[in-house]
Amino acid sequence: MIERFFNRFTLLQSLVMMIAFSLLLPIPLLLGAYVHSTFKNKQEDFVIVSTKKFELSSEIFTEALWNFYPELAQTIVNQMSLDKSFASVTLKDSHGSVFLSYDKVKKDDELFHLEKNLQRNDIFVGTVQMAFRKEGLLESLLSDLFLFGSLVFLQIILISLVISSFYYLKIIKPIRRLVSDSEKLAKKELDTEFVWSGKDEINTLGRALDKTRIALKELFERLISQNEFLDERVKQRTRELEEASRYKSEFLANMSHEIRTPMNAIVGMCHLVNKTKLNEAQSNYILKIKDASAVLLRIINDILDFSKIEAGKLSLEHIAFDMHKEIKKSISIFSILAKEKNIDLSAEYIETNRFYRGDPYRIVQ
Repeated sequence: MIERFFNRFTLLQSLVMMIAFSLLLPIPLLLGAYVHSTFKNKQEDFVIVSTKKFELSSEIFTEALWNFYPELAQTIVNQMSLDKSFASVTLKDSHGSVFLSYDKVKKDDELFHLEKNLQRNDIFVGTVQMAFRKEGLLESLLSDLFLFGSLVFLQIILISLVISSFYYLKIIKPIRRLVSDSEKLAKKELDTEFVWSGKDEINTLGRALDKTRIALKELFERLISQNEFLDERVKQRTRELEEASRYKSEFLANMSHEIRTPMNAIVGMCHLVNKTKLNEAQSNYILKIKDASAVLLRIINDILDFSKIEAGKLSLEHIAFDMHKEIKKSISIFSILAKEKNIDLSAEYIETNRFYRGDPYRIVQ
């Protein structure tokens, strides 16, 4: 939950929040201590100031009673009424009669009362009772608290700005540079040098990243050079293979005539000999030689037709043929060799189809 909350903020925002929280946390304690000490001092100052006002006005009230001069007393009251803390005054003569009264006390006022007997030349002339409001004390305290809070708030802003600026310059900005340099590495932009001249840990990491850039650049250069070398080797090897294939084709083309000529001669001689007067056995031998020569000539034609084999275009015939006849032809070719080794080579046929469509020459092979 907490981790998810902080993941919403950047490093700089998180730092500012931490600074503000750290500075705001002790403020209630500071305010409490300030209020405790200041309020007590202000109470003492309030008592001292109010007492001085009371003593000063008492002397004037004494003269007013002694000389029976109510206008003087009223003038003093009018002047004191300008003071917000002044609440009331009651002036009585020596007989207890009210000489002057002023009362502006409100219902919720918290008052500080003073009373004194007035004398002139050791002669009792009357009494004075005076009350002062304590709300001025609270207003002064609140004003001081507002000033104190404003100063603390400004101090928090100033400290946050200073620390945030330092944090941005020393951490955030270098980290963004690291991210930018890393993206350049990912894009294989290896020609631009990563300049890191500071002595802190992030600059050390930046210099290590620049070393990685140099190593990758050298590696890619070696790979490119090796690929070019391999490409040249492949091209050279391809040329050699093409040249060898050309030599092979030329050789087969040259040998084609040399091989086919004697084979055609054998087939032709068998055909001519077969027209002479031969007995049955001789005719059979000549026929077998002719058939075997024809098969061999077909094989030689396929071998020599190497271009068709390489191109995968070796075709098959699709003609009607007698399967029994082709098998007999194959048996007859090897029957003489089998007979010399006392091997009885023969073929038996079951009652099944003997006529097919296909390539009889491949069957004989």
